[in-house]
Amino acid sequence: MATLTDSLQQLSLFGLLKRLDLIEQHKQISRPNEEEQAVLATESQVKKAVAEALPEFCSAGLTSLERKEARVFLEAQLKSVEGGTKVAEARKGKLQELLNGVQEAPNRDDSPHVAGAKVHLNRAQKEFDQINKDYEKWEKGKKMLGVDELKEMKRTHEDQKKKLEAA
Repeated sequence: MATLTDSLQQLSLFGLLKRLDLIEQHKQISRPNEEEQAVLATESQVKKAVAEALPEFCSAGLTSLERKEARVFLEAQLKSVEGGTKVAEARKGKLQELLNGVQEAPNRDDSPHVAGAKVHLNRAQKEFDQINKDYEKWEKGKKMLGVDELKEMKRTHEDQKKKLEAA
């Protein structure tokens, strides 16, 4: 269990929130295997890690994606708290305080590798859109091509499709 705690401390805020998404997906499995059960068993530790790390991440600034994911998580936590007791009200207050911190946190730019990936994805999307338009015209019979042109277009279409999926 010590290695799990260590690995949780190495995750970014986004990584922790995605781990919670993975846990929610595993909850839908009727008969989880050992690995899935191990992930499910970490739910409380991950939630605790998010709650402890959130103020630090907020003070350093959040990317738009981190802000969105954190807000969704905190709003879900707020909805799940049933009022009526002092403990529930205190928990609601703490969660609301964290949510306010997330909303007021300064903006932070994406890391260089994420920004590069977004640029690469946009470029791949544009290249695919160009060839896909011609491909769809050919499929509908609105564009006539020679055998060599057709083979080249099909090959380019498949290459661009794979490039887009990889990006």
